[in-house]
Amino acid sequence: MRKCPTFLHVPSKQEEANRQYEELTASYREALRRGSAEDAAERRAEEAAAAAAAARRERDALATELAQAREKVISLDSLIKANMGTTKVIQEKIYKMIVIFNLF
Repeated sequence: MRKCPTFLHVPSKQEEANRQYEELTASYREALRRGSAEDAAERRAEEAAAAAAAARRERDALATELAQAREKVISLDSLIKANMGTTKVIQEKIYKMIVIFNLF
């Protein structure tokens, strides 16, 4: 029996189905790889956004705390300037007020 030259080979239905299957699985693997990379990038972006939001909240809280501390310093400074020449008893009362209002 003589063999057909390879350039005249006509693929069978099974060979054609196998070729299509291999192409399909290769494209599916590539789609999974791309999807996985996109999911990871999306997760990193979400984590970065959450970290940025937490940092903004912390910054706002610190800014509020700083503003309150400035107000306390201004109040304390005005009390000191207003009572520079007062007697010892009044100075003690001022000190108690400072302690009560937690100005210092």
